[in-house]
Amino acid sequence: MVYKELKAEDFMHDAHLTRKDIPKLLIVDGHWNISGQMRKFRQNLTKVRKMHGFWGNFAMVGNYKGEPLGYSVVYGAPIASEIVHAFALMGTRYFLQIGSFGALRKGMRVGDFLIPTKSEKGDGASQYYAMPHQIADSSKDMNQILIEILGKAGHAYHIGPMYSTSAMLGETKEMIADWNKKGYLGVDLETAATFAVAKHFGAKRAGLLRMIDNVVEDKHVLMELPAEEEKRHQQSKKDIVKHALAFFERLP
Repeated sequence: MVYKELKAEDFMHDAHLTRKDIPKLLIVDGHWNISGQMRKFRQNLTKVRKMHGFWGNFAMVGNYKGEPLGYSVVYGAPIASEIVHAFALMGTRYFLQIGSFGALRKGMRVGDFLIPTKSEKGDGASQYYAMPHQIADSSKDMNQILIEILGKAGHAYHIGPMYSTSAMLGETKEMIADWNKKGYLGVDLETAATFAVAKHFGAKRAGLLRMIDNVVEDKHVLMELPAEEEKRHQQSKKDIVKHALAFFERLP
């Protein structure tokens, strides 16, 4: 048996999960600090199930307001694709990609949110779940929930296409100019993979990303932010979790 032939039961057995544990939503958080993000999000959950082996490094399932909710932290498309693949096969029907992005349009500010309508598959993992002509897009009804949440909160947000890459440090000025010319609003590492895999399994998906730098304005994450931008940056870290939990509460 090859990996793509593995069944839901194989993953549940390996992760030490039962059918009752499978969440309807998995939040996929794109972040390099995997253990730190896991530790912080755990504070929102009760009755956290200890997942076994590989899965316990990147994901957890606990209860939020009495219902199972999944949360995972991934850095890059390969891990994102494997986590989404396993949870979709086990029965999770909704996926929300959160994390950060670099802006590809002048005037976008640190702390702004992006709701991607699709993400171009430049990541290397999504190609195994979507043919070249197939789009790694989000679900319109899921996007509408996010629009309503952000609108109610009064947060600045943008909605439109983005680009996912596999090598942040490999980005060149020529690439950035090309992505900007093609109308992409932002760039990240995981969204295309999450969307492509979820779509492959017939699951609904959406993304909510916060802006941390504007690469078309020659900004990057190693730069020290001015005080006001740092304030927005820190606030957006808190807000994105709050909005993700509100999204979960709005699901049918």
